[in-house]
Amino acid sequence: MKSVNESGSSLWVRIRCVSMLILLYTFASTALAQSALVTLAFNADHSSVEASFELSHAVEVLRFAGNGEIRLRSWVPQGGVRLNADGTALLLPKPQKRFSVRLNAFEYDGLLDRVYTPVILFGDGRGAQVYSEYLLPKGGGAVNLANAGVVLGRAVSKGMIVWRANDPSTYIVIGQVNTKAEAAYVITIDNALPSWIAKSLDKRVGSLMDLYSRKFGISPKHKPWIVVSYDPVAATGEFGFRGDTNPGMVRLNLMGQSWKHEDVDQAYQLDNFVAHELFHLWNAELWHLKNNEPVWLLEGGAEAASHDALRTLGLADTERYRYQRANTLIGCTTANGETLSSKLVSGGRTHYNCGASIFYLAAAMSEDSSLPITPLDLWADLFAATKTSRSYTVADLLRVAMQRASHSSVSTQQSYLNDLIESKLPWREVLARGQQIFHIHQITAGEHLPAIVAKIILDKLVIDRVAYDCDGATSVAYDNQIYQVDALDSCHRIRRPVILTHLGGYSMRENGLMAVAYARNQCSKGLDLHFGGKEDVSLDIPCSQMPPMPSSLFVPDFDH
Repeated sequence: MKSVNESGSSLWVRIRCVSMLILLYTFASTALAQSALVTLAFNADHSSVEASFELSHAVEVLRFAGNGEIRLRSWVPQGGVRLNADGTALLLPKPQKRFSVRLNAFEYDGLLDRVYTPVILFGDGRGAQVYSEYLLPKGGGAVNLANAGVVLGRAVSKGMIVWRANDPSTYIVIGQVNTKAEAAYVITIDNALPSWIAKSLDKRVGSLMDLYSRKFGISPKHKPWIVVSYDPVAATGEFGFRGDTNPGMVRLNLMGQSWKHEDVDQAYQLDNFVAHELFHLWNAELWHLKNNEPVWLLEGGAEAASHDALRTLGLADTERYRYQRANTLIGCTTANGETLSSKLVSGGRTHYNCGASIFYLAAAMSEDSSLPITPLDLWADLFAATKTSRSYTVADLLRVAMQRASHSSVSTQQSYLNDLIESKLPWREVLARGQQIFHIHQITAGEHLPAIVAKIILDKLVIDRVAYDCDGATSVAYDNQIYQVDALDSCHRIRRPVILTHLGGYSMRENGLMAVAYARNQCSKGLDLHFGGKEDVSLDIPCSQMPPMPSSLFVPDFDH
């Protein structure tokens, strides 16, 4: 019995030794997984952010997980440190623990589509936003600040840890900024922001959040943090904007000189931008798009919801709302490709136009014109149907759309909408077959050109003529037939940024039909088109033919 005890004791000692070796190996492996403390300091003199790295041990190579192109475009390592060829590692001249990297802003916000911009400078020169995801190496670590700042609406002091590797990625604001807490949100505003925009945000953000909360019966768990920056000399030119939504926050970046001056169209553009990004607090945060579901459901659905929200709040009149509905439908119909899936390959605004069109078509399937169904109603149904999982799919949208549809022809309606979404038939063919169900109609050759279509033709014409003058390149921002055109190096007659409002003496916004008639006459004769605009702009561009009128063009029946 004694020998048995001795044998058991020896076995226990051997097991304990092996366990200690495993623990030591694990500790050594963890130590080799390099971690870093990154201290961010805003440098007003260089309009950049300095990132000082302090590593857990000295190395010659510090590796990062992906996002190499971001670092190659914005990181400037100091003191002999350099990036490798693909931007996924820093190469140090000798083993060391400390070094620094200057983080520059992109040439312009949105340089890479669907990428969170790494550094966004405030126009007042007193602060910057830094996106956390790109900062830490594979081994993790933490980020703190050398200056005071704001994270998720909370003021943070110098030296405070503001982000760790396992935290959700977010923007970190560093520097002297203006932050204000409201009843339903916290907002940080660039001091360079034009006063009319700041006043508009004071009115709009609360109203939109209240509308969404009442409509969907739920509010964000915590006050969302909204960060608004302004870059008056952005490389995008006279006019631009970009935004995105992260857990608990929305960032809005306005770019270009045109934002300095308030007018009706820019006010609407701002309202729609804010409404779209705020809606993502519901369809991307409180709920989320299930894995592998198409982007059009998220972005196009938000676009339709934002138009509907502005109509509901009286910030968009009937004519503008009709224009947005027709514009998205025609925008998707005329995009390259026969089916929805082939159209979406081109990316960009196609996801927004096609997705918004699907929401409008699905809402129109209700035959009760006395109680019209809108995109916000569909979203309310979609959220209610998925309140347990808090994730939604195209199948969920189809199901709630059918519950709202006319009971007399549900199977037919479901078939048409499904064929459209699943790309079982060409987009135009489904619209042609489902005109009665979707409450749309096809424009015929002899039909009087609706004003809404004239405006869309003008959009295509201006872009086409600018591309002609600039050897195929364009930089045109437009809304409601006011076109802000940048002068590119390849342009011939467009030598400075211009805002075009008139064609042949006719206001393209107020008298689109006459502007189109003038253009057709000039182009048929091979004559120049004469554009006019703000600040006495006068611009003549040759035209030999009008952009082709799309075949099988459909517009909504606006009386439904």
